[in-house]
Amino acid sequence: MRNWWWCLLLPTLAIGQTVDEVKALYRDGRIADARRAAEQLLKKNGEDADAHYWMAAVLMHREIRDLEGASDHIEEAVDRNPNNADYQYLLGGIYGQTASSAGIFKQAFLAPKIKKAFLRAVELDPNHVEARISLAQYYLMAQGIMGGDDEEGFRQLDEATKRNERRGRLAKAAMLERKNRLPEAEEQLKALTASLPTDWIPHKNLGYFYLRRNRFDESLRSMQRYVALRPDTSDAFDSFGEVQLAAGRTDDAIITLKKGLAIEPNLGSSLFLLGQAYEKKGMKAEAKEAYQKAILNDRSEQRKKLAVERLKALE
Repeated sequence: MRNWWWCLLLPTLAIGQTVDEVKALYRDGRIADARRAAEQLLKKNGEDADAHYWMAAVLMHREIRDLEGASDHIEEAVDRNPNNADYQYLLGGIYGQTASSAGIFKQAFLAPKIKKAFLRAVELDPNHVEARISLAQYYLMAQGIMGGDDEEGFRQLDEATKRNERRGRLAKAAMLERKNRLPEAEEQLKALTASLPTDWIPHKNLGYFYLRRNRFDESLRSMQRYVALRPDTSDAFDSFGEVQLAAGRTDDAIITLKKGLAIEPNLGSSLFLLGQAYEKKGMKAEAKEAYQKAILNDRSEQRKKLAVERLKALE
């Protein structure tokens, strides 16, 4: 709903912006406005490292996703100020995203640059948690020939945990699960829910961990806790309903999903799940209606395709 009225802001944006205003637009989700504002800043002063940094961040946003342009701007920012940890962190992230869709030779070319940028970010700011986590992920996912090192990777995650327990433990649990070290991953998540009992994020993550293992009773308990902590949010009911549906509690899932949709009527994931629940109940008309709404509202292209397939199957 934001896109149609951006033109009303053009006279203001044309006057000029500050970096703080670009930042505010970006954080408010007004990505097109933030891009125009950053462009105005760079027209006024093409040597402004912060303006290049924020332009890179804007171009990396999923609404634009211009990796080449983002790379040009973050490299310019780093050239002008190589001692900024945030710049180095974004540089490593952009190189990493570029490598993820590149061929093997380009990946080999980018790998040392990714590692170097994250290392430099941590050197400049030892408390930069996201840089430590990204560096750890590099060590844990890269092949040995490209600098992979499990021991160093988990050491970096432990250092991140000392500085931010939630971010560190969640990242460590994800990497342990990726490496199929499931009891250790579960231990990290359970320790986090015990340490932060009123924080909904650990409970949600633990619930989905159990769901991926088909441990439905434990998943349901975690998601019940999530709902109790966030009863005014559609996502809590969406997650709880998803687990109920997977556990075969179809009637309960319908009730739960409707509660979430009462808060956010166009939540695509809940509409898709509701369609699945109705389909399981043999309620074809209701299922078709839910799938049709999901196709119109869901941000996930994969779920949209699945909804189209289910509609065809119900014809």
